[in-house]
Amino acid sequence: MKHTLYVPLMSGTLCESTLPKYIEMLRKLGASHVFIAVEREHLFEDARERARLCESIRANTSALESAGFSVGVWIQAFGFGTPLSPAGKQMAARYTPLRSVSGKSRAERDMFCPENPHFLSDYLSLVEDVVRAGCRTLMLDDDLCLSVRPGIGCTCERHLELLSEQLGEQVSAEVLALRAFVGAPNKYRTAFLKVMGNTLADFARHVRARVDSIDRTVRAGFCAGYTSWDIEGIDAISLTKILAGDTAPFLRLTGAPYWAARSQDRFKGQPLGAIIEDVRAQEFASRSSGVEIFFEADTYPRPRYFVPSSYLECFSLPLVANGGMGELGYFFDYHSSPDYEVGYLKHRLHNAPLYDFIESNFADKRACGVRVYRHTSLFEDATLPDVLDEKGV
Repeated sequence: MKHTLYVPLMSGTLCESTLPKYIEMLRKLGASHVFIAVEREHLFEDARERARLCESIRANTSALESAGFSVGVWIQAFGFGTPLSPAGKQMAARYTPLRSVSGKSRAERDMFCPENPHFLSDYLSLVEDVVRAGCRTLMLDDDLCLSVRPGIGCTCERHLELLSEQLGEQVSAEVLALRAFVGAPNKYRTAFLKVMGNTLADFARHVRARVDSIDRTVRAGFCAGYTSWDIEGIDAISLTKILAGDTAPFLRLTGAPYWAARSQDRFKGQPLGAIIEDVRAQEFASRSSGVEIFFEADTYPRPRYFVPSSYLECFSLPLVANGGMGELGYFFDYHSSPDYEVGYLKHRLHNAPLYDFIESNFADKRACGVRVYRHTSLFEDATLPDVLDEKGV
């Protein structure tokens, strides 16, 4: 089977002068799908600016489809915790920041709890506008999670209410931290996971319902993050099937070459090979799900002196050999012209014969050797230390 390549392009870099160059480069790469990534500030814009975004999506989608590409739109979910613009701060005054189990929160940061009705309403308005602009495939980013920024889960006032209802007793964030995150498996940990998972599932249902209100044939999916398979309370496959509704589900897996780059070293000392094996484990877990999957060949933050092109190639080649998934290839800079950093593209074109060789020689192969069994509910069933280390939670 021919390797399927999806490529993201930032909405702000697409215009009449850059589109021909992007199309030329996409054809050289052999890409078949393009995701137009919408900048986060569009969530906070007024009606006039939103209309300009929608017109841009219509025009760029039409141009890329006319050039032979399947086109989707990619938007963020709850925010990555970046500083807010003045307009964002104004709107965020009505929102609820995520607050981790240890009480950490960050005011004036883009990281919002989806249980807040004002945030949900504004977000669904953006979803509706994007779909009405002609989006046929909607992808939510890997900030579709309650953990990571600033820590584990959310213990805002609304979530504490939900946790208290689930447990049948009043519970504070302090009590939850002391009971759910230490020792043997217990009802507090189970309740925490249930409530967090319900929040994500309900949010996905709201997104799906808003899409369906416009066009039931529009596909919706999301990008998994490294917490999306366990500690979020709902696994990535289940969540993406809710988003999909009656359409074919799709999911971008987690694990990227930039994680291992010295400039990032996201998980201290984790080698590229370990990240590759984690992606392969996700592919295996997804194999019988009926979900279209593609791996995260992300070169953030670019250019190559931050993340070498060799990391991208050494990551993608074995995953193509593994089979069973496409590739979301991050070849282009988010904010610059298409000619700014072409090294990733040149290295891929240089390796094109190698990709062809791998595809033709590995297409009918089956992985064999040692099978590592992996429990899907590690956190809920784990016996944890007796004292909570609040660093990172």
